[in-house]
Amino acid sequence: MSSRKPLPPRSVDPYELLMIDEFAKIFEYIVSHKPPIQYMDLARHIDEGILFTKRRYLRMYEVGFRFRVTFNEKKLGITTAHVFLKGPYLPDPVFHVRGLNESLKWILRWQGNTVFPEERGVLMFYVPLREEIMGYVVEEIQRRLPVERLFETDITLGNKPELKYLYKPPYFNYRITNWEMLAEELMDAYKKGETPQHYLEYKDNNPVSIDLLDILILSLYQIDAMMSLQEMEKRLKKPVGKLRRHLKSHLLEKGVITGIRLKDFVQRRREAGYMVIVGKTEPYNIALFLDYMRRTFNLLSGSYNRITGEYAFMFAYTPVDNLMFTKYMAKPYIQLLGGDVKAYIVNVDSIRSYSLPFLAFSRDEKFWDVDVDVINLMKEKLQYLIAQGA
Repeated sequence: MSSRKPLPPRSVDPYELLMIDEFAKIFEYIVSHKPPIQYMDLARHIDEGILFTKRRYLRMYEVGFRFRVTFNEKKLGITTAHVFLKGPYLPDPVFHVRGLNESLKWILRWQGNTVFPEERGVLMFYVPLREEIMGYVVEEIQRRLPVERLFETDITLGNKPELKYLYKPPYFNYRITNWEMLAEELMDAYKKGETPQHYLEYKDNNPVSIDLLDILILSLYQIDAMMSLQEMEKRLKKPVGKLRRHLKSHLLEKGVITGIRLKDFVQRRREAGYMVIVGKTEPYNIALFLDYMRRTFNLLSGSYNRITGEYAFMFAYTPVDNLMFTKYMAKPYIQLLGGDVKAYIVNVDSIRSYSLPFLAFSRDEKFWDVDVDVINLMKEKLQYLIAQGA
């Protein structure tokens, strides 16, 4: 044990921090495990004391590393509707997007505006996996908003970065993704018909029954995957023992939580550009493409439909990243994604995302009945609210 090692300064480049052994081990442990993760676990993994480990993690936090959980949407009985508008969306102080009614505002998951090559509003909604409710939601969206393109996805992937893909290009003093290595490995996997790693996370997609307390736990882990159960106890006013039982038996054993991902703060620190790619291809092609893209620090999130091959994903890039991506990823990009693909640059300041509690109940509600089945409640509310809105 070498607990006398000095801490790197707060001004250190985030990626250079991960080149230091104990920081790399902490990072790799977090993104390869599921919550709850305790400092004791991390300390044992790097063979150091708890105080030493905690200081290292806090330094990672200070330079920009944040983590959130990923989850299997189908396990919750939901899917995601992606909506691309003919023009930019208009903010509204009440409904977040002007034109939305009560039946849509609280299932809104994400919104943003593109700025190039055209201005487009991009919205994502959580929708229950029931054809009649999906039909109602689609009809409402198309009636109220100028929709250019709308499709449903059933797989959503967060990033799972691997440090081996970071390197320093010649004549540059910071690290970027090694797109040449990634492209070679991706094309080799494609030729061999390799099974995407994330298929294991989605091998069982049957919806499970969970309650509102489970949704609240999941939502807090989306905010901070390193949040302790003691902190949750303070926020939710539920004993640690009950929270631990719900997390284990409802979210982990049932396969709702699939892992931990890195949020996008590191890329924001570099003032990176954000790009949304949307299109349609063979389902296997987009599955494999996203499976490799998620191994970089660039991918923020990606979704696709396993039947139709429709997809949308967003990634961050620097000018050097963009140059190298264009040089080395052109062949897999064209061969796997095909001709039905569009790329848009996103206005970062326009992005708004919403946490999971709004999936199951109105933002205005203050009390929770943890004995009510979330999915049944959601279906009932959607049908009622849509009927009222119509």
